[in-house]
Order: sequence, then structure tokens, then C-alpha cells
Amino acid sequence: MNKSIGWLLGGTLILTGCSMPYSFDADGNFYSQVPLAEKYPFTLQKKMQAGHHWNVLAQMEGDRILEALEGDKTSLYVDGTNAGSSAFRQGFQDLLTSYLVTKGKVVLVDKRLAKLNGAYTVKYKMHVLKHGGKDYAPPAFWVTNVRAVTAGQQNLPDHLYGRLTRNTETELLITTQVTHEDRLLVSGSRLYYLNNGDVENYSDKPVAVVVPLAPSTGIKVVNVD
Repeated sequence: MNKSIGWLLGGTLILTGCSMPYSFDADGNFYSQVPLAEKYPFTLQKKMQAGHHWNVLAQMEGDRILEALEGDKTSLYVDGTNAGSSAFRQGFQDLLTSYLVTKGKVVLVDKRLAKLNGAYTVKYKMHVLKHGGKDYAPPAFWVTNVRAVTAGQQNLPDHLYGRLTRNTETELLITTQVTHEDRLLVSGSRLYYLNNGDVENYSDKPVAVVVPLAPSTGIKVVNVD
């Protein structure tokens, strides 16, 4: 019975081989003609869920900058002119500036003065990534268990409730850099998950452009005999 099924499957593969990216090598071993999709090894990625996490990020970025510039007494200028209008962009600039000051760095707030004094420029940029979804559905038993845990969250202690989270289709990529005269001194990027409902905090609102109206020209009609 098993042998018959094997021949049946083999015949099916041969018949459909013309339309499938699979084949056999000279030794009869089955192989794929295209690279097979493979999952990444198990990893962890943090999730932004509170303003406190913005402060944690600002401190981590500040420490990385201070470590890279250890012993360098050059003043800094945190450039937020092109950072955007989102709550996160503006809040992150304030938090990073405050942290650098508390750590003893001289931070200039005037761009013209910073240029005259040769200050290093701290820049940051961010991208909100929205994925279209996964190519697989979670097993039914997994969904059932997650729903059961979620339903019982109100009975959990705070320290356990805060550890319950899930992956989302939305991520934040933030890059912080220190530059000076077209030289990149420090650069680093981090990725975080975002709650889908929190995207507004990270999205820039379009800036309204006011176009002045041209002065109207009065036309006087004169009756000429």
C-alpha cells in the first residue's frame, strides 16, 4: 500500500513538474529550483507602549553618543528642524537634549551659534513600517489560548500584565546620527513594534502651505466717444 502511494505521488510530481519549481538531480534526489523561504532564528524585539519608553530610548541613544565621543569636549546641537511634527519626534528631541545636558554635555540651542562654534550636529530620522500581514494563520489552539489569557488579564498582578504583549504589523525604525562637516561620527538604528492604534503619535501631519493671493487689479471701463 505504501509503495503504491509512493509511486502515485512520484507520478503526480512528474506530471506536474513542468509547472512546479521542483526537480530531481542525477541521483534521484528531490530538490527545489528556487530558494526556499526560511524563518529567522528566535529573537526578541521591544515594543513602544508608553511615553516612558521614549525616555528610555533617549537615554540609550544619549549613552551611545557619549560613549562614542568619550573625551571629546566639542559642544552638540540637536537638530530637530527637519524632524517633523509628530508627538514622538518632538518629544524625543526634548528628552534627548535634556539627557545630554544632565550628563554634562554642552548643548547649544541656536543653529547659527552652533555652526560658529563648530558644534557637532545630532540628527535623528524615523520611519513607520506597516506590513501587509503574515503569510500564515496561527493554529486554532494558539488563538484559543491567547484569548483565554487576554480575558483573564484583569485578574493578573501589574508586573505580569505588563509582560503580556503581541507582535503587530506596525514597526518603528529610528536612526540617530552625529555629524560634523559632512562627516558621520556616530550612527545607529533601532527597531520597535508599535501598537496599531498608536501610529498617530509617530505620524507627521501634513504642513499646510499658505499661498498668498496676488493683488487684484481693478479694471475701469471708460466710454470713449
